[in-house]
Amino acid sequence: RAQYEARSSEAEWKLARQNAVIVQEAAKANELGARDRFMAENVKWILDQEEPGAKIALWAHNGHVQTAKSSVVEVTMGMHLRRMFGEAMVTVGFAFNQGEFRSFNTAAHSLTACTALPAPTDSLDAALTSTGLPLFAVDLRRVPSAGPVSEWLMQEHGSRQVGSMFAPELERHYQELFRITQSFDLLLFVERTTAARNMAP
Repeated sequence: RAQYEARSSEAEWKLARQNAVIVQEAAKANELGARDRFMAENVKWILDQEEPGAKIALWAHNGHVQTAKSSVVEVTMGMHLRRMFGEAMVTVGFAFNQGEFRSFNTAAHSLTACTALPAPTDSLDAALTSTGLPLFAVDLRRVPSAGPVSEWLMQEHGSRQVGSMFAPELERHYQELFRITQSFDLLLFVERTTAARNMAP
């Protein structure tokens, strides 16, 4: 370390060491639950390098951000971060009804714009669509503690969750069950999405 810092700086030494840690983590990422734990630890490392009171915006899939276990991971990144930062962290879940998005289309064997049909009528996404609003956010921390709204939100509801790959013929299989008040602090809904586009050079 002394030799490295003498040729660079303390900050560059810390960054080089952390890059080596990430390489080690990548080799272990397929171990059950390891990926989400490593991601949370790396977020904390970044914040630890900043001034006290610094904030960070982290963009990730709902399945990693949520603060309740998912169908894939027992302890998500969001659960790890909640333990580290408590209520100082705000999690935002995303939902949509229909439209396009860019993903690896398993039928076309390429990264392309994929199309999602309107959400199933029994899903969370369809319920959000029924408001008639094209775009809105809900602060789930302000949900009444009792009553029909609270009871409905505390139930499990399916929501379309697309990751890096999408098989159009299996669209129904992308429904994940959420108790959204346990999984997120805020919920952002978009009725119709448009796929990301490459910027002209």
